[in-house]
Amino acid sequence: MKTDDILTVDSLKKHFIIPQGTVKAVNGISFSVKKGETLGIVGESGSGKSTVAYVLAGIYNATEGKIIYKGKHDLTKSFKKRPIELKRDIQIVFQDPGSSLNPAFTVKNILENPLKFHKIGKDSNDREDKIIEWLKTVELSVDYIYKYPWEMGGGEKQMVAIARSLLLEPSLILLDEPTSALDVSVQAKVINKIINLQKELNLTYIFITHDLSLMRNVASRIIIMYLGTILEAAKSSDFFDNPLHPYTRMLISSVMVITDEEEKLKPKDVTSIGEIPSSLNIPKGCPFYERCSKRMEICLREDPSFVEVTKGHIVRCHLFRE
Repeated sequence: MKTDDILTVDSLKKHFIIPQGTVKAVNGISFSVKKGETLGIVGESGSGKSTVAYVLAGIYNATEGKIIYKGKHDLTKSFKKRPIELKRDIQIVFQDPGSSLNPAFTVKNILENPLKFHKIGKDSNDREDKIIEWLKTVELSVDYIYKYPWEMGGGEKQMVAIARSLLLEPSLILLDEPTSALDVSVQAKVINKIINLQKELNLTYIFITHDLSLMRNVASRIIIMYLGTILEAAKSSDFFDNPLHPYTRMLISSVMVITDEEEKLKPKDVTSIGEIPSSLNIPKGCPFYERCSKRMEICLREDPSFVEVTKGHIVRCHLFRE
């Protein structure tokens, strides 16, 4: 593990046993996250990206693999066995604030409960002062402390959820599609606040999303997931300047653009074909074979291994075999 890595994930698997068989939601992925960076994990629904976040947060236990935090803490153990300081130090913001905030609680109740659990604050007044401070940090006025979630808009609810993740002063925050449930008009406001807070508080983010275009201005590095595996990983700029895997090129070609100049930058040699298969029945060979316009006979027989095409830019595709 490098000294600047805050998190190292090695051969992580998360499988679910159901009556129909085994769902291989995450099927052996490895990556690291540097302190202070934003790692984007991108993929379609069913790719396993949110499952990765839930395992890291301790909501699910890993089936196999290793998760090492800050070089010494093993997060593959159950959440109950994690030291209390780790439960504070890693927080998650869920996709839908409407379901992640208890509608029967006021904002004060929602934000005070984790403070009580972690024994932060001398008394109720001290905790209330901390809550007001964090509401101001996410640009919500003091009167929100008495509101219920159902009295607020989607953007306001997500700001409360972000404040809840911050008030324990964590080092790593998992953002599970934090804007996908919001109106377009408020998405930019939430994203800008997330970016500014990272700079102000020296936070590390893992940003889960299906929107590759969003990562251009948010992530420092990007991982592309498909059927529980990683197909490509690189610096954010490399993905848009030189996307390699046919799946990555397909995702970029599907991005909605406004100007003719933006349209010219999209790959022209790939088209979007079909939908992601079920994790219950992962194809043999390359998992992307059925949808790939560049497929070869070897792709059906052999699952490709990773090739480092340029420094830090790896791709799992037979087109780039050494």
